[in-house]
Amino acid sequence: MRRASLAIAAILLFVGNFNYSYRTECLLIDPPRFTAENEDNVRRALAIKELTDPDTTIAASWAGAPPYFADRKGVDLLGKSDPVIARLPADPSRHIPGHTKWDLTHSLDALKPDVIAAEYLDIFVDQPSFAVYSRFFVDFAGQETSFFVRFDTDKVQTHRMRRVSTISPRPSP
Repeated sequence: MRRASLAIAAILLFVGNFNYSYRTECLLIDPPRFTAENEDNVRRALAIKELTDPDTTIAASWAGAPPYFADRKGVDLLGKSDPVIARLPADPSRHIPGHTKWDLTHSLDALKPDVIAAEYLDIFVDQPSFAVYSRFFVDFAGQETSFFVRFDTDKVQTHRMRRVSTISPRPSP
């Protein structure tokens, strides 16, 4: 019994030290990191589900939640589940693990998703591929959410949404 108690104590000590920066989350004192972002992604996905046809394709940088909760086919902008992008070399100027590969010519021009379910597009917005998308806002579940819709798609009920802006590439220097 004493040996088992020591083993458990050693494991807890190791895990406790290993996850020290997450201790308040592990102890359920604080909500997990990115809770608000995940709630926004789920809200956006549910709005997309309500406002699109079942065969709509969604591009996303947070590739899990939007396609899953919208029950739509997904395009992973950061390539974790795309064999073409996964095999590309990483961009050494990006220092965020899992955010160092993308190919918008492949993801947007070749795969032509109808919707882009992403809020933070700072690494993409200067790309010419975004010129065929427009940002729309919609009130959903008592809160406002937004996503980008391809101009030539007929799979999105844009008449139920508010168009805010057209994405256009930044001028070349």
